[in-house]
Amino acid sequence: MRYIDLATMSMTPGSGIAETKIPLWWADGTTVSNTSSGNALGDGAGLNSDSPATSNQSLFTLSSNWPLQMQFALETTVRSSSTSYTASANLIDMSNSETAISGSQVSTTSTTLTVIRSGKFNLTPGHTYGVAGSSNGGSVVFSDASLIIFPQ
Repeated sequence: MRYIDLATMSMTPGSGIAETKIPLWWADGTTVSNTSSGNALGDGAGLNSDSPATSNQSLFTLSSNWPLQMQFALETTVRSSSTSYTASANLIDMSNSETAISGSQVSTTSTTLTVIRSGKFNLTPGHTYGVAGSSNGGSVVFSDASLIIFPQ
């Protein structure tokens, strides 16, 4: 699990930083697949179907020091096993019954790995988060997932 702490980063207005990319999960050439169940990516493993989620599905805990108005985006490299299916990914709040974070979903029908970024959304400081994948058929193949942080 990664602990992202505002105290160790210069994310203050005027710092000149437009955004910061924090890697959450990645596979080194590994094919990871899933069906419509929306299972979470495991830390150091593939998609995990444990329900409720296990601790290895918690990819980071947002420090309780972060301001509520801080904005984030999810960026992932993902593909579908067929153009007939839509491969999706989204951030989930592991501290709140694996609730999907509104605005964090990305999706593609591409059969080649595609980098996709969600719109901006807010997170709750002190909560633990993970990434879930789903498909309306076929499989979702992930290469990586990152959290994008936008300073205020």
